[in-house]
Amino acid sequence: MIALLRGAFVEVPDSPARRLGAGLFETVRWDGREARHWARHAARLSASLAALELRAEPLPGPDEAARLARRVGLQGRTGRINILCPFDDLDAPAAPLLLAAPYDPPPPGPVDLAVFPGAHASFLGRHKTMSHMPYLLARRHAARQGRFDALLADPDGLVVETATCSLVFADHDGLLAPAHPFALPGTALALAAQVLPMRRRPVLLDDLPAFRHAYVCNSLLGMRAVARIGDIVYEPDEAAAGRADAVIL
Repeated sequence: MIALLRGAFVEVPDSPARRLGAGLFETVRWDGREARHWARHAARLSASLAALELRAEPLPGPDEAARLARRVGLQGRTGRINILCPFDDLDAPAAPLLLAAPYDPPPPGPVDLAVFPGAHASFLGRHKTMSHMPYLLARRHAARQGRFDALLADPDGLVVETATCSLVFADHDGLLAPAHPFALPGTALALAAQVLPMRRRPVLLDDLPAFRHAYVCNSLLGMRAVARIGDIVYEPDEAAAGRADAVIL
């Protein structure tokens, strides 16, 4: 396929995966020695393949991830490893691809969140698809306000997650995670729930001022206390975040 790039004609493979973001992916933390919780990430990717009636060739294992990480110079330093399953033909098995790159976590301490004004309303939210524009726009919205990330809500004002993290809140009954059918089943959230008992229930944007604490978590970051969501100020609880980090990172 001939395309025009910066005034020059170039040959580009005709690929729905490239043109349309047709694919699934996972992001795994490399801690300098190993790919953390590889089996959990592979299981979530496999579950998404099954749910969307897609197929892939056998997924690579943690040893292959380690070989790649060492090859690109990540031995002894933190990085991220992506498993990509791009689909040029939705009826043919994808050939999984591994990518690795350095990852420098943000400075320690609580983070601030913006609230993204666009409604988040897609069943694909339960899966990590390569059609990632809505999340990138939400992160840009947050960055323009000097915030770490953006909270996503559906058209009815129900909290889903952030653009990159699962959410956790604390009220007088303890910890709770928003329950929403469009939320990604968070790997880090499931690990945090092993050491921090939490319940699940729907959470409205209108409920946010009633919570004492808030947190975000993902596989690269671990769990962080949240200081602000929009104009709402929370008391940072870094002790709970530290207990979750012990199993996530």
